[in-house]
Amino acid sequence: MVKIRGKRRYYRKIEKSIQNFKHHLSEETSWYNKWHIHFDAKGISEKVKDRRSHIKHYIELLQKISGSDLSNSKPFQVWIFLDSEYPTCDALYLHTPNPHSSFPFINQSIAWLSDEKEIPQILKGIVNLIEFEVGEYRHFDGNTDYFIRMVNLGLSLKDSLN
Repeated sequence: MVKIRGKRRYYRKIEKSIQNFKHHLSEETSWYNKWHIHFDAKGISEKVKDRRSHIKHYIELLQKISGSDLSNSKPFQVWIFLDSEYPTCDALYLHTPNPHSSFPFINQSIAWLSDEKEIPQILKGIVNLIEFEVGEYRHFDGNTDYFIRMVNLGLSLKDSLN
């Protein structure tokens, strides 16, 4: 486990990157091919408290995108990915029609949760199924990755009709 000095400064840096974040969804020539941002480059989110803090910051970035002017934006998807084994791989993804991969991104192997009781402990008190879609992808080894999407923000990951 990594011990970090200057944790307040570290989290201020993340908050500043959220404040300064600008998407280019309304620009005609811009596109995103599963572009993503990782907040935990230092590997401190191995502790549950720190990982929850990072998840809250990803939610804050989703809310910033949601609160921005999206009236002229191209179709897009935005989601949070939580890796079962490596918290440093947690990220927020942004995806639009692009020349390199298919759009929308749909993964039929994601099981979408329908009951608040199913939400994993790490997400309790952070997300609810009224504001968010939470999906889990189970690996053959028993590990589970999570996908979190804000309802009514971009296209769903469930199918191309939402």
